[in-house]
Amino acid sequence: MNKNTTLWQGSEAEDYYPVLKITSADLKAYEDVKGIELPSLYKEHILVKNGGKPVLDSIPTNVPTTWASDHANVNVLFGLRSDDGILDTDTLIKEWNLPENIVVFAMSEDNAFFYFDYSSQKENPPIKIYEPEGNLKAYEVAKDYETFITSLYKESLDPTDDEIEAALQENEDKWSDKGLFEKYIAEDNLKELLEGITFYSTSEDLDWVIKKIIDLSESKHSAVRVAAAELILSIVEYNYEDINPKLIEKAIDVFDCDTDPDVQSYMEDIKENM
Repeated sequence: MNKNTTLWQGSEAEDYYPVLKITSADLKAYEDVKGIELPSLYKEHILVKNGGKPVLDSIPTNVPTTWASDHANVNVLFGLRSDDGILDTDTLIKEWNLPENIVVFAMSEDNAFFYFDYSSQKENPPIKIYEPEGNLKAYEVAKDYETFITSLYKESLDPTDDEIEAALQENEDKWSDKGLFEKYIAEDNLKELLEGITFYSTSEDLDWVIKKIIDLSESKHSAVRVAAAELILSIVEYNYEDINPKLIEKAIDVFDCDTDPDVQSYMEDIKENM
């Protein structure tokens, strides 16, 4: 499936994507301007068909999305073009306050964006989702594009609004008990901590969140520490005036000692934003 037209649903005309052929030289020119390298499999896909609807339209998640309790919709994969293409990325960043150093390459039916995160590496980037109207602002759905593609599946039935609301309420009820998150910190439970970090990223009790982030610096899981460092950056960028600056300074001091390159990259970005 990975390298042929079975990825794509019908012709350009059938999925409302006008034909716009590109070449490897076009892709190289784009990469040179951006100073990045697009995933090789992604380039193979859009050389076959420069954007459109994938046959498989869902990606599993470990947390609820605005679409469903356990997956996100993937309605269109962008090609090298404007109008639902990766050339729209800069406009989308400004319009939706998306992170910098990304390339938006896909979108769901409910306006969630999937992007290549180049914040800490210039090639083989992880895939993250940003929900303008949901809780997921930088949730990693796949470690790379190949994993993203191989994880796609066909969801036969669209969830109802009631089902989505019930899943979101269940998640809200679960994490309303802050003691549960502290329990998972003590256990160093990877899955639950990543889910909790995502949930509390929108919490109004930011001083408590920062204190818990400091506790997460001792996790043996690099994925947890990276997610915690990324949350610090988000708080500094958007809510710095609402938190105790001494707590932020303590968090920076603690995470500065981390040897993970992604954590260090986030620390550098945080210091630039302060």
